[in-house]
Amino acid sequence: MKPIFFVALLCLSLAACTSADESMPNKATNGRGVVVAKLSNGAALEVLHEDMGEGMPAMRMQVRVANMDDVREIEAGDVISFRLLETGEGFLLDEIRELPADTEIDVEGVMSKQEMIDSMTPNDSLTASPSQRP
Repeated sequence: MKPIFFVALLCLSLAACTSADESMPNKATNGRGVVVAKLSNGAALEVLHEDMGEGMPAMRMQVRVANMDDVREIEAGDVISFRLLETGEGFLLDEIRELPADTEIDVEGVMSKQEMIDSMTPNDSLTASPSQRP
């Protein structure tokens, strides 16, 4: 009976380690961008960000937020800096900070900051049901 208990305990310990590793960042990249919209009551942001190198060109993307307190005062149109974490469960934003409104953001090839602000129509596909998604 005791060997079975120890084998079960070992399996549970290994499973816990594997789960923790999946949520740990594999890669972290600093970036800057403009908030298009807050999604899911602040649990995610739609951001138009600059080219971040390493295969991450300037683009518009929806990303979960690690700490909702970081975005409490953030609104659509705000210029932000952030850290983009790549985890086993997808991308995650943390260290989100508002930058001065006159900060220049280079999103050449995507759209200008003013074009982005003028065309803001958030696509909240993180919370829409499959039948509501485009």
